Amino acid sequence: MALATSGIVLPLHHPFGGGLKVHNPYTERDWERDEGQRRVGARPVCPDCGSSDDFGPRAHEQADGPERHYRACKACGFWQEADGSPPYRVWLATHFCVVRLLPGHVVVACPACGQTIVRAYDVDAVAHRCGKYLTPREPGFSCVNCGQFIDRSFMEPLPSLGSDGTSAA
Repeated sequence: MALATSGIVLPLHHPFGGGLKVHNPYTERDWERDEGQRRVGARPVCPDCGSSDDFGPRAHEQADGPERHYRACKACGFWQEADGSPPYRVWLATHFCVVRLLPGHVVVACPACGQTIVRAYDVDAVAHRCGKYLTPREPGFSCVNCGQFIDRSFMEPLPSLGSDGTSAA
């Protein structure tokens, strides 16, 4: 199955063409080991692109179940759930979003991306670059802050090439 975007047909299993090199399964036990190492200051290296800039174990609370555990590289988009399933490459969508600051508040977190917004001047709103990493099957997202639907036309290149030699744009 393929997905058409801007006249280019991309395979659905990998939104940027090509594919990932073969990686070992990643399990809950692996995640616990990696999380323990992260807590003592270890900087793991992405098994796909070799970057240690923003790679490591992650946890995400889910409203409908237990905490989700996975490892992720925000440099190349390598993501792998701690359930033994194969890895996949995410894509990054960003847009400019305005966050309103309540009177008396100097700092607020964007409700969409979590970025810390600091009031620099006497203004009631601050624009910032708001983004989200999405799985290959996700067509986009509705920004909970501004309400705009952010789709693949907002796709940004990732900082590093993955094992397939491609970038996100």
